[in-house]
Amino acid sequence: MRAAGLKDISVEFMAVPSPYEFCIQSTRGTLHAAVEAGRVSAHEVEEWYRGLEELEAAGDFLQLWSFVIVGGTVPAK
Repeated sequence: MRAAGLKDISVEFMAVPSPYEFCIQSTRGTLHAAVEAGRVSAHEVEEWYRGLEELEAAGDFLQLWSFVIVGGTVPAK
């Protein structure tokens, strides 16, 4: 931001939780593609999802999305 000439730069960090269902829905396509590409096995993916399901059933599931929000002021010319 400084290199772009901005002044009064601020940085804010945020972590937002998401529900179990969203985690499953948002990872399905990527993990399927990883299996198709041979990066992981279908068994590994099933095992990972089983672990998430167990965490959810125990009330211990947590997924956080991390965000960094940066702002600044464009100096008057």
